[in-house]
Amino acid sequence: MIETQTISSSTPIGTPVVVVRDNGNAAWTRTRSEPYVIHNRDLVVFVEGIPGYYLAERCFVVPLSSQSLSDDSTQPGAFHATGAPNAT
Repeated sequence: MIETQTISSSTPIGTPVVVVRDNGNAAWTRTRSEPYVIHNRDLVVFVEGIPGYYLAERCFVVPLSSQSLSDDSTQPGAFHATGAPNAT
């Protein structure tokens, strides 16, 4: 199992993350904004290569040694249905 954590309000710009997309696939990318709160309750972040923002609970910080990032490195099936990363 790969050790992960969701992003937090202190996650810096450029942090490597895995985002669980709306279709359930995982996208390996980097943050392009600092996380911030919208609607007085939801922590969100913008990431490279994906328009719009994603909820922090769907963005997982993963050590670079677990996966090298490239410009288009979508990894379908890298997550269980619960959104928890697995080691594949």
